[in-house]
Amino acid sequence: MSRAFRAGIASATAILLVALAATVVLAQDELLGGKLRTGTNVSISAGETIDGDLYLFAGTATVDGTIDGDLTVLGGQVTLNGTVAGDLLAAGGTVIIGGSVQGDVRTSGGQVNLRGETGEDVLAAAGQLTLDAGGTVGGDLIVTGGQVDVAGSVAGSVEGAAGAYSRTGSVGGTEHVVVEEATEEEDAAGEAANDVFDALRHFVVLLILGALILWLVPR
Repeated sequence: MSRAFRAGIASATAILLVALAATVVLAQDELLGGKLRTGTNVSISAGETIDGDLYLFAGTATVDGTIDGDLTVLGGQVTLNGTVAGDLLAAGGTVIIGGSVQGDVRTSGGQVNLRGETGEDVLAAAGQLTLDAGGTVGGDLIVTGGQVDVAGSVAGSVEGAAGAYSRTGSVGGTEHVVVEEATEEEDAAGEAANDVFDALRHFVVLLILGALILWLVPR
């Protein structure tokens, strides 16, 4: 398994741990005039328009409306059906991008599904990434993943590393994806790594909970 592939998966895992920790400790709330929204379930309705940037931290985050700026989302389940005028940064256990992002998409997740339109580049690290037949990328696709399937259209180039890669869609530029299947020893190492990541996840959650308690205790 290449260093780039391992580094990408490690980065994705780290981001997911942060997302999990955030959703555990944050209550339902709107801060900074609604610019920052947290909770178990956070949604932007189809008729809602946010002027400027928006930050969402949630167990389940659903955006059906319009974001007239950049959107940052961390959560267990992240779904975008609406429109983002700027860039999108999304991390979660499952990330579904079915709407329109006029800028860049930077995403990390266990499963990432690109169903909509991205105006510029996509940078993704995922256990499984799928660019659906109806999905389009206006720039380049840069990806690290266990399974990468490109059925849609990429106007630019595709660059990355994957455990398995397939393409039935179109690529306007160059295509360079390093495919390296894991050996039995690497599979065993991966299982051990999962145990380590699970322990790290609990540690991060406890650390943040401890910090929150200390912050709340009167001095």
